[in-house]
Amino acid sequence: MAGFNQYRRVLTIPTGDPFKWHGNTDGLNGVGLLEPGELGGVLPWQGEQFQLVKMDSGATATPASGIPAIGEIAFWKDRSNYLVTNDSTQADAASTAGAVTKDPRNSVAGVIEMAVVAGEFFFVHQKGNSNVKTSSTPVPGDVLVANTGTSADCGSVTAGTAPTSQEIGIVTSATKTGGLIPAKLVIQFID
Repeated sequence: MAGFNQYRRVLTIPTGDPFKWHGNTDGLNGVGLLEPGELGGVLPWQGEQFQLVKMDSGATATPASGIPAIGEIAFWKDRSNYLVTNDSTQADAASTAGAVTKDPRNSVAGVIEMAVVAGEFFFVHQKGNSNVKTSSTPVPGDVLVANTGTSADCGSVTAGTAPTSQEIGIVTSATKTGGLIPAKLVIQFID
């Protein structure tokens, strides 16, 4: 809904914690949202920012990107319906024929903070501190950008160099654990 201020929505989260809330297990009757109109709502929580989205039904083990995992990048697949995917080839930057018409790296919705399944409602992390999947070895101050390819991870741009695609965050520590690097996210929400 263009022009609607998402911060005005009141979101119902029984657990109170967007890192742990699953729409399919904690939602109304175990599936979906608790209240109509919540999808797309932005949740400021403890100095962080999250947006309520739905994982694409095609986010399964079959595509090269695999099942969505913690620390992976979520790409917008359909912004008007707040639908995301971890498969950059399915990002809204691709045409219906599958040919990329824009750079999918400019279609980042946020970072996935919990294990989610296809079709599930969840909060994507957009601002604040997170551990983000990366195949590179960035240092503090480097800018994270989405990688090209199907791994739903980040590459990095050296501090002081202008990135050529959407910024995801700024690296805050060189300590990489399990392929995840600490970063301060700077992703914008959409109306």
